[in-house]
Amino acid sequence: MLNDCGLVDLGCKGPRFTWRNNRAEGGFIMERIDMAFANMDWRTTEEECHRIITKAWDQEFVGSEMFRLCKKLRGCKDELTVWHRNNFDDLRFQIAILRDQLAGIQKENENGFNADNYVKEKVMITKLEDLWQKEAMFWHQRSRVNWLKMGDKNTRFFHLSTIHRRQRNQVAKLKDENGIWQVDKECIAGVIIGHFEKLYSPPHTRDIEDIISLVDPVVPSGMNTALTKPTHLPTLEILRILFL
Repeated sequence: MLNDCGLVDLGCKGPRFTWRNNRAEGGFIMERIDMAFANMDWRTTEEECHRIITKAWDQEFVGSEMFRLCKKLRGCKDELTVWHRNNFDDLRFQIAILRDQLAGIQKENENGFNADNYVKEKVMITKLEDLWQKEAMFWHQRSRVNWLKMGDKNTRFFHLSTIHRRQRNQVAKLKDENGIWQVDKECIAGVIIGHFEKLYSPPHTRDIEDIISLVDPVVPSGMNTALTKPTHLPTLEILRILFL
């Protein structure tokens, strides 16, 4: 799977092993079970990122190969840190400014079509959608990190997350079959019960005697009379048939 997806192990910093079974002597086991993988596409999702890495990597240093490699890695890290701070730390501020600018352009468009404003509006909308996507990804990753750090502890964060999940899963209202919104708990329960009763109840059946009367009987009436008429056999004959 790693080869098919083009993923590489990012390695780890610190102890070689990330897990141990906390046993002693012969049963003691250590393993590295937490790994992070990435591919080239992760860093090229931002066009500016590729340029910054290339520029930082093209710097020249004097010294051994390992020394030059470490200096380039350090320079690349510093440049990416500055780039991240300038482009992602103030996403909300950038979004607010762009929304105000877009509102101004759209207000001007109310006076009539303007080719320049039309182009500006499309560019601003594209930038705004891009910023919204970045913001959503940023907070998704941040919430994931917070959950990994505090989600399994009896903390305020855990309880707030639980409350939020309950509120999100709560059914506040339902529309019944007449298109009317029901907000009372009993009415909501009635809508749900009625829906599934209607869904799984057998359909109403009509009287099918008329249909059965049109079907030819398999056993004619004469044969049926012969089969159902009582038999008068002697007792000894009945015993012989049953037990012999």
